[in-house]
Amino acid sequence: MSERWQVDIRVPASHPALEGHFPGNPLVPGVVLLELLLEAAAARLARPVHLRALPQAKFMSALRSEESAHGTLEVEHASTVDRAGGLARGAVAAGLTRVRFRLEANGRPVTSGTFVLGLA
Repeated sequence: MSERWQVDIRVPASHPALEGHFPGNPLVPGVVLLELLLEAAAARLARPVHLRALPQAKFMSALRSEESAHGTLEVEHASTVDRAGGLARGAVAAGLTRVRFRLEANGRPVTSGTFVLGLA
């Protein structure tokens, strides 16, 4: 089963992670983007999630504070995860979920990758 959701992210200049990152040109740290994407996935799934693996993450350009990023979360549920973080084919039931994400800002790619989540 696969679902695709739209996601919008904007990090305010007051976000504590931006302090000192970098003065006069605040850039959103990649870990903050990942956290916001995880929060968006949990909200859409309507349940708590925990990160089981991050088999792929790529940061292609910086996101500045107050800049809007738009993208997608593509969610696939499966029963097991292989060693490379891929989902094994089979019955949907074991509570593992792969989320592929992609964000763009002003027409340029910002980040893309894959989470493997456990559902609580």
